[in-house]
Amino acid sequence: MCRRCVFCNAVSTRIGDIAWGNIITRRFWKSYKFIDIRFVSGDKSGFEITKKRIQDDMKFPLDLVSTIRRVEWISENYDLQDVIYMGDGIFDHYVFEKVGYSIAPANADKNARESANYVTERLGGDRAVAEACLHILEKFFEPYDPKKLPSSGDSLSGQWSV
Repeated sequence: MCRRCVFCNAVSTRIGDIAWGNIITRRFWKSYKFIDIRFVSGDKSGFEITKKRIQDDMKFPLDLVSTIRRVEWISENYDLQDVIYMGDGIFDHYVFEKVGYSIAPANADKNARESANYVTERLGGDRAVAEACLHILEKFFEPYDPKKLPSSGDSLSGQWSV
């Protein structure tokens, strides 16, 4: 299996959405160590709030990168065809056209939705990230089994425990 990187545009998500997605991604990140999950944001003014939630609390890498420079930045760090990218902004469609697989929430910018490989049924802020995580598992790995509860050995974010 090729190395994949899952990017989430941090500005596009809300705290509840990230937290639910974190349960899914943390649970399976442990099993699929060849996946890098990174968050990127172009929001300089709100970066400290985003950093607190994503980097400090959830322990995911977070980078401040302008959407205009995002394709260049990703290509400096990853093979573009190995990247799964989720975003909803007016410039995210430029990134979608260059990466291997792209996801937009249902309420994303029209150009982002039209350029995405997958559009969630859920809106951003209403568990769209969780839906995207489940879609990634089903499409690229093994489907999530809702009947299988997490075990006490699963690594979840700080506020979630088994």
